[in-house]
Amino acid sequence: MDEILTVRHLTRGQSLRKFSRSAALSLRLPIPGGQKGTEQSNLLVYARIDQGRWLADCPHCNGSEAVEPDTPLFYCLNSLCRRPTGNLYAPLRFPKERVAIEQILLDRPNPTTRNWRRGESLADLRAENAAHGVA
Repeated sequence: MDEILTVRHLTRGQSLRKFSRSAALSLRLPIPGGQKGTEQSNLLVYARIDQGRWLADCPHCNGSEAVEPDTPLFYCLNSLCRRPTGNLYAPLRFPKERVAIEQILLDRPNPTTRNWRRGESLADLRAENAAHGVA
């Protein structure tokens, strides 16, 4: 794998908005994105990398969903997040150093070791690589 996976990789090229819409329709959920039938969370959601995949954790159910850097929106498909007004969506933030983080993690040969959490610096990631003999 030569890149960190996003929604587009996991959904065969669909955007987050298109995937969320089709998933919501198939699960008979309200359509995401602020339309009637969804409810915006007032909490900001932060992206993370887990085993080479961009994910974000729902602030309400602690489930996680794949996310897309080009779409600053988190939509939870978990049934625990269903509300009378629909499922929750929330604004999503990626780190400013996203590209640099991805490049450092992609130096790691094993995708299961490609992890980054908010608060880890580029220096932290480089030190982890060095400690494990990764250039």
